[in-house]
Amino acid sequence: MNWLFLRGRMVRHKECSWKTLEECTDMWTHLFSELVHKEDFGAILYSNGKRNVTYRSNFVEEWINKFSRFERSCWTPDVIVARGGFKEYVPLLKKYPKAKKVYYGANHGCIPEDNIKYDLILCDSSDQVEKCTRKGLRGELFFKPAAPQFKVLSLRKKYNAGFSAIWPNDQRKRVSWVHETAPKGMNILQMGHACKTSGGISVKYVDHKRMVKAINKCKVIILPYTKEDSCPRIISEALACGVPVVRLSGGCHYWKERYGGWVVNTNKSRFWKTVKHVGKTADPNAIREYYDKYLSLRIAGDYLRSSIFPSNG
Repeated sequence: MNWLFLRGRMVRHKECSWKTLEECTDMWTHLFSELVHKEDFGAILYSNGKRNVTYRSNFVEEWINKFSRFERSCWTPDVIVARGGFKEYVPLLKKYPKAKKVYYGANHGCIPEDNIKYDLILCDSSDQVEKCTRKGLRGELFFKPAAPQFKVLSLRKKYNAGFSAIWPNDQRKRVSWVHETAPKGMNILQMGHACKTSGGISVKYVDHKRMVKAINKCKVIILPYTKEDSCPRIISEALACGVPVVRLSGGCHYWKERYGGWVVNTNKSRFWKTVKHVGKTADPNAIREYYDKYLSLRIAGDYLRSSIFPSNG
């Protein structure tokens, strides 16, 4: 079986030019690798670049100028996974009408708007599945694992809490709310672009190579995000590092039952009290054990493949 994974437009060429799968920090690349069994062939495709790398004899990555220019005479995709919901995918998707097509839109929208007939829509929450059902689409719950670099490290917990928020005034991430409401004396790490801070909030740009250590230095990872955010990867990255997560109720989409009790939901009035309590009582080893059992790359790959081919079990 031939797999084609549409990964999006490459914008961080140097940072993402991995030579081997072992040094790759991209979760999607590792997840796609799990989907490609030894008898299969798989290719990850980016636009806005020129590069070819062979991770395994049957698993490669390619950067091309435009998705519309992709064409291979030696193999034809049987399955195309379109991550991101970008309109640039449409000409390529139409080239292969017989291929099974899988869509994941996340923040670009759980419902595709490109008039392509998808066999499966990957959803981050039951609300999104219901939305698909109302539209006559097949939606299935989906969860994201973490790249294998994310693990428990024996580091001093320097921060009471950490959160990932690239833009200083990002309303979707509620950055301003965190800065305005964080209690004095609470050390918080904001992993994003430099900006003016208040209280004990430290703002640092952290790429994925340094993200593992940054998360391990936090007692808790917080998700103050709005509903516009859909299952941020830092949830699984935190749990893989043995760090619990506190989410603002009514916020970002995620599969509550799959992620279990290590993602604690609370309202605004109790948010910071909950952060303090969870940070004091969490067991890193128990969290990592839960991750390995329910959220690991192997579990996610097997689950996703069975969702794409439900008759195969």
